[in-house]
Amino acid sequence: MKYVRGAAAIGVLAFASFLLVGTAGANHLAPGTAVTLTCPTASAEYQSFAEADLPITFHVTVNGVTHDLVASADAVPDGTATVDISSLTSGFNGTAGTVSADVTWATHPTHEGAIGPVDLTCGEAPPTTTTPQVSPAVVVSPAAVVSPPAAAAPAVAVTNVSPQFTG
Repeated sequence: MKYVRGAAAIGVLAFASFLLVGTAGANHLAPGTAVTLTCPTASAEYQSFAEADLPITFHVTVNGVTHDLVASADAVPDGTATVDISSLTSGFNGTAGTVSADVTWATHPTHEGAIGPVDLTCGEAPPTTTTPQVSPAVVVSPAAVVSPPAAAAPAVAVTNVSPQFTG
């Protein structure tokens, strides 16, 4: 009986240690948060991370094409990871595009914090140019005035003249 109580005490201690150690390293996104999307960035708040949990990778899908972007988050245990997505969204040229995102991290390959798809209107609309309208009226240029060439005086026959020779 003495050994049974000792074994039970060791079992309880082991289970309590498991609970303490198991929950101490529980990395996760901040409760109630998902990835935040704006035209220039995707970001996520994280908690209880260890160095081994980093980096955080964002999986951003823009108009059906997925891009994996590694965040530059280096603060532990809590912080905000952010990636620049402006080069992916600026091509919307002032119109709406569809964007969705989620994250994974080094020790957690399951996608978390999913958001979207959402419609974001990003980028600048191209400048509008107008083509000048040409009137359908017929444009008539003034007729060129051409003067006839000056008439030469008519040739006159010379008569009754004797030839002269010079020496």
